[in-house]
Amino acid sequence: MDIRRGRSVEVDFFLGVVLIVIVLDHMPRSTLSHLMLHAYALCDSAEVFVFLGGYASAAAYTAVLTARGEKAANLRFVRRCWEIYRAYLLTALLTLLSGAVLALVHLNHAMVDLTGWWPFAAQPLQQTLDIAVLRRQPYLSSVLPMYMFYALLVPAVVPLALSAASGGSPGRSPCCSALTTWPTGLLIRLHGN
Repeated sequence: MDIRRGRSVEVDFFLGVVLIVIVLDHMPRSTLSHLMLHAYALCDSAEVFVFLGGYASAAAYTAVLTARGEKAANLRFVRRCWEIYRAYLLTALLTLLSGAVLALVHLNHAMVDLTGWWPFAAQPLQQTLDIAVLRRQPYLSSVLPMYMFYALLVPAVVPLALSAASGGSPGRSPCCSALTTWPTGLLIRLHGN
């Protein structure tokens, strides 16, 4: 993959495959579950998705950094964090609305409990504030704050990896060095720099 082009078709393809596997993995009593990654490896598809997403983020940051500079790259990831936060709020809203509909028609009480509708109905203002400040994350939206955190880390971590790749000091501490050594080696092998 040429990181100057921005996106990698190969990484996008495997992200799509992993998403399909995650869906199959979450089906109860799936006949395919014995074929999934968690049956053969120390990780499952969710970890592979996070890894590939991190790789894609590093490649995107590097592409913007090369084309338009550090300020534009940092701003792009702050904007990305805002996009993820808005997606989190929308997902939380849809989860609560689905819980309200299920409660209204008296269907699937276990799912109503999972959506967090009852605490929200009891204290809507407090629950709204808790959701907005990430203190409480409704069912199925809880993964998005993690991705927001990762998006905020990209402008700090990728320059450390790039510095280590160019022979510079990867950081001010042994911890930074340990965190950047392995990803740097991977980036060098994949991009041939």
